[in-house]
Amino acid sequence: MLYKTRLHWGVFIKPALVVLVGVSSWCCSAKVQDPPWLWMFGAAVALIGCSGLRHYVEVMTFEFAVTTSRLIFRWG
Repeated sequence: MLYKTRLHWGVFIKPALVVLVGVSSWCCSAKVQDPPWLWMFGAAVALIGCSGLRHYVEVMTFEFAVTTSRLIFRWG
């Protein structure tokens, strides 16, 4: 085995930004009185961003290796 690596932590950037946008819109819209359901939009966006947990599972279970004769990809 010449080299062994995992997925890059950069896969978390997009979900983290979605959570940040969702939380900030949730906080800003909580102060708005009309319509009263507007804060739910920010909460929904933040929950969608929490799909980054899927990326965590990918990072922890994917493995790449380079040998002298082949490339090895393992997941699961």
